[in-house]
Amino acid sequence: MWRASVLVFALLGVASGADASLWGWIKGYDGKQLQREAPEVRPAAAERRLIARLLRAVPPETCAVVDPKQEWLKNLRYRLAPVRKGERVILVEAGEGCARGGQGSNGSMWLVRTGQGVPAILAGERQGFSGFLYSLRSSPSMGYRDVVLGWHYSAGEFSLAYFRFRGTRYRMLRTAIATQDANGGIRIRPN
Repeated sequence: MWRASVLVFALLGVASGADASLWGWIKGYDGKQLQREAPEVRPAAAERRLIARLLRAVPPETCAVVDPKQEWLKNLRYRLAPVRKGERVILVEAGEGCARGGQGSNGSMWLVRTGQGVPAILAGERQGFSGFLYSLRSSPSMGYRDVVLGWHYSAGEFSLAYFRFRGTRYRMLRTAIATQDANGGIRIRPN
């Protein structure tokens, strides 16, 4: 998918100080770090059924017509998402099928709280939550860490979407276009 090495970001073309503070903490994609922070897991059968029940109510738009039997629910992948201390949140990624792009890198995703309290979808397609996990901010906002997703356009260009928890769900704050040069350097242009 992506190189595991850390890519260096040059924040060129930043429109304002607010954009710089929003994107400035991102040091690049580090696949090994994300695997340590958000490892793949296989939830217990009861938890998988709970997640499937929640997602069945909000199927990906691309699957509503082409997959009326909701077979896409059989191909889900799971990662622990350490977005809030003391709370079990699972990052659910669509597997092969109608909710994932043909090349496999972009797909529907959800943040699902399954631990304490009432199970809930904290982010999903309705919030524009799709693509691939790019980064997690270490400092929380309202008790939850910010999440950045990527969306591949081509080998040298992708978009970034910045999400922050706002009360009951994550909301997209900003987007940016990131381009990679021949030396592996990255440039972010906020939208």
